[in-house]
Amino acid sequence: METVEELAKGITAKRGPGGAGDVTEEKKKRIINKAVMTWKRQGLSEKQIAFGIATMNIESGLNPGAKGTSKTEKGAGAV
Repeated sequence: METVEELAKGITAKRGPGGAGDVTEEKKKRIINKAVMTWKRQGLSEKQIAFGIATMNIESGLNPGAKGTSKTEKGAGAV
């Protein structure tokens, strides 16, 4: 089974509409690393962490400044 770090290597920042904007590779790595460390401390499995990273990429392109269409959801996870 791949580690979270190996899974995260294939994630690229989403571009285009939806408030995602541009996220540099360096910023993307910092966001992913912070999420991984937080979720490991909370006891999440590698599979759960990988799902969280994928969700952040789909929801916001890993952009912590992203805003949803209803203007109530915001951030990397757009929650």
